[in-house]
Amino acid sequence: MEYFQIKKERLIIEGQNWKALEVFTQNGYYTSYYIPYDDPDNLSRKEQKCFIKGLQEIVDRKVVSALSFPGCWYAEIKESLNRSIDLLTWEHRSSQLQLLLSSVGREMLFDPQLKVILVKDKGKYHR
Repeated sequence: MEYFQIKKERLIIEGQNWKALEVFTQNGYYTSYYIPYDDPDNLSRKEQKCFIKGLQEIVDRKVVSALSFPGCWYAEIKESLNRSIDLLTWEHRSSQLQLLLSSVGREMLFDPQLKVILVKDKGKYHR
């Protein structure tokens, strides 16, 4: 950060280990717990509930600033999490136009809790 003169307020530190992220959060960094599951449809209802309970415990500990997850988790998290925390997501199989045209995409765009939505755009990189 010092070498490139990047302020810590411009970073998102993301990871799957909330205990490791806690140190960064305590030192004023914006952190996000990366949800390691690809698709809630691949889990049983019981597994989904257990997973959401685990997320609630992480959020309640206030060890991270946000949760990061694939867009397929959006409905489940919005419906079941019931916690105030920033949300970060991606729709890497959608373009910006596809996101705007879908009802879920429009819901996501107007959700004040959702701070970042990454989508595909022309070229090699997401934006």
